[in-house]
Amino acid sequence: YPNTAAAFNVQAGVTYYFQAGRIFSGSGDVHLDLQELQQPANDNFADAEIITSLPFNGSVDSTRATIELGESSFCGSTPQTQSVWYSITPATNMVVRADMAGSSFSDTNLTIFQAVGSGIGGLSFLNVACFGGSVTFNIAAGTTYYLQAASYSSGGGDLHLNLQMVPPPAND
Repeated sequence: YPNTAAAFNVQAGVTYYFQAGRIFSGSGDVHLDLQELQQPANDNFADAEIITSLPFNGSVDSTRATIELGESSFCGSTPQTQSVWYSITPATNMVVRADMAGSSFSDTNLTIFQAVGSGIGGLSFLNVACFGGSVTFNIAAGTTYYLQAASYSSGGGDLHLNLQMVPPPAND
């Protein structure tokens, strides 16, 4: 198919061969372009992008994101194919709404955790939004929360994360 692209992982010291041709009869030029794709800066839990204020609208190419040992998936029994991480430690108590609207893939998986210990093993599951949904959750001042944004099986793409504070009702 003309102008198609594929992403794949390579290993050092391994030789790879590419076969290119035409599907139908005839002749013409065949072009092969290779490009190294970089992993997102917030690919690993330890490198979570810190959210300092709301509203927050972030975008990252998650095509080359990976899964770390110890990561979980809460939208189904199969782990997602890649994820990126965000963290927020609010100065005040608030209610937050989060979604991945605007992402270039529909199999979104946004999982919210509270840090109750150190490292990825010190996370406590709070909530999840799958396949284009949103999630609303309470966050407490001085407590750190982590957001795992992922694709479930599509291979990722242009990933958007949107967070906004939900104002309390006037009669709260």
